[in-house]
Amino acid sequence: RSIEKQLGLTLGFFENRIRLRSTYYRQTHTDLISRIADNSDPTFSSILDNLMEIESEGLEISLFTKPLQNSIEWSIQTNFSTISTEVKEYTGSFNAVQLGNSLSSRGNAALIDEPFMIMYGVQILKVDEQLIESNTNFNNVPVGTPIIDDSGNYIQGSVGIIGNPTPKWNASMIHQASYKNIGLSIQLEIGRAHV
Repeated sequence: RSIEKQLGLTLGFFENRIRLRSTYYRQTHTDLISRIADNSDPTFSSILDNLMEIESEGLEISLFTKPLQNSIEWSIQTNFSTISTEVKEYTGSFNAVQLGNSLSSRGNAALIDEPFMIMYGVQILKVDEQLIESNTNFNNVPVGTPIIDDSGNYIQGSVGIIGNPTPKWNASMIHQASYKNIGLSIQLEIGRAHV
């Protein structure tokens, strides 16, 4: 079940050769079906249940221009979007819900007040300010560098959040040109990840 609210704006100029569209939206999804561990029946390791509420909000902006409209046509479509999702509550008494793998390994999870599909699992220990101050072997090592043991393996730490797969924003630009029966399309995309 979903409830969505939108606020949009559309502008057109020069017989719509320049068009601007923007939309802000906010969605609430309730009773999302999720797979959870089931310890009550040895036949099944997990069950599906309606138990999650998620809030999403985002902004989409689109600019269309048509610089040429003669025997040669050329148009440019530029898009920018942001989205954030957050798990608001569970209907059961859960701290986290696995989405695929076990919470003890690496995978996606849903945690209260965290982005939906957060990457969760065994963390890799990294150099921090405290380690640099307490151990002279790390004086010239940048903060955030993963720590490896003598065998070349990453040293594992506790179970927790290891990343966010949802980008902060996405942008794209599409150029389309045509002359008679010949067409050319070029698309460029860029995004900013969570660090």
